[in-house]
Amino acid sequence: MRNILVKNEFAHKKGTQWRGHEVQRIEAFTDAVFAFAVTLLAVSLEVPKSFDELLETMKGFLGFAFTFAILFVFWYRQYIFFRKYGIDDKTIIAYNGVLLCAVLFFIYPFKFMSYLIVSMVFYRSDERLHEIINVDRMPELLSLYYFGIGLMNGTLGLMYRHALRYRQHLLLNEEEEKEAVEQYISGMLSIVLFGFMILLLFILPGYLTSFSIFPIFLLPISTRLMKRKSFNAAKYLPPAVPPVQEA
Repeated sequence: MRNILVKNEFAHKKGTQWRGHEVQRIEAFTDAVFAFAVTLLAVSLEVPKSFDELLETMKGFLGFAFTFAILFVFWYRQYIFFRKYGIDDKTIIAYNGVLLCAVLFFIYPFKFMSYLIVSMVFYRSDERLHEIINVDRMPELLSLYYFGIGLMNGTLGLMYRHALRYRQHLLLNEEEEKEAVEQYISGMLSIVLFGFMILLLFILPGYLTSFSIFPIFLLPISTRLMKRKSFNAAKYLPPAVPPVQEA
């Protein structure tokens, strides 16, 4: 699929240049890992033996769709990164490895969280929820969820920071630099916010656990502020790696 998207320049934005015109081995490996993650997400060892069991299984589709959407967003963001910069040095390979490791490690916590959300929608009795998880352990579950999302966002942010360090090699224009800075700052802010949200989970009383999610709303606010013309992206540029001078 990635080959088809690259060939048709899918999501290519005017004013920016694509430097990754061929699918690299690291991208092919990434696609394989994401495909494996989706398989883990969708696999079911038991075939429904009755229509009621089939309906019960189908209720889990909402949870599958929710988790699949998360995976797809991160796959798409990784796809855009490699189209924009085409970098595949050791640092990017390492960051990409962390991203893929996080995807595989947290697929079951994400799937469990989705299953819990679906159960809360279809089964509103406290008994049903207690069968799935003890309410006292919700902070532990949410902390896994927050850590996973924060780690993946932060890793992508570091990938953009690395691309910015090689901006002279890549010949990034002002608009491209600003977009990369936005992604970089958003990634670093994600680490801070999700870390703070995890801290809130273990500080707030149990009945206030749901309020731990509110700091995340600072992300779209910060993104909105960075979109303003008055935002000075150059202020947040990391030190550049100078091009190698030919003898």
